[in-house]
Amino acid sequence: NTNISGTGLSSICKSTSLRELFLIGTPIVDEDLKSVSKMLQLQTLRLGETRIKGSGLKYLKPLQNLDELDLSKTDIRDEALLNLEGMKGLRTLRLDQTAITDRGLSYLAAVPTLQRLALNQTKATISGLKPLKHLEDITRLSISNPEPLTDDDVQTLKPFYYLETLSIHETSFTPEILESLAALPYMEFLSFVKPKKRIPTDQLREIEARHPNVKIWFVD
Repeated sequence: NTNISGTGLSSICKSTSLRELFLIGTPIVDEDLKSVSKMLQLQTLRLGETRIKGSGLKYLKPLQNLDELDLSKTDIRDEALLNLEGMKGLRTLRLDQTAITDRGLSYLAAVPTLQRLALNQTKATISGLKPLKHLEDITRLSISNPEPLTDDDVQTLKPFYYLETLSIHETSFTPEILESLAALPYMEFLSFVKPKKRIPTDQLREIEARHPNVKIWFVD
């Protein structure tokens, strides 16, 4: 219901046993999240395309069962992510199409439970993941990286030992870089969305043959 806001949201939030709350595209603002703070059983909260800017995220700290938070297509900035510190159950965070930068990524070091992180069409880059190297449980990562991938980028990803799914948007790379990514120990799915440059088909086939357990996809 795209008309949900204020009083309407307060009414919904009286159902404190709810485990999922989808508010995508509604006109709620940060102060409206004060009502959500009472939903202690909440596991999934989707706030994409709302008017949230980030200050209201502090009201979510009591939600220790919150597993998934979607903030995609909102006006949140880096400092908003400081409010996620102490959310011990948070495993999935979606920040697609926001203005988050590498500085904002550094604040996620205070959320050690993260396993799935979506950063498509943000200003964050693979280099900005370096402060998160202790987040060893990351299994899924999607990110934009306008600059060509480098050996340093591969080294940045290596601490995410259990990384299974990696999606990189709008980048380019050499066959050697692709080989290194495919060789990550638990890698299963590698996808490149709107790549700026592709490697020759014969070289791609050779890499796929050497890493038969890894699916490599290109999406234009």
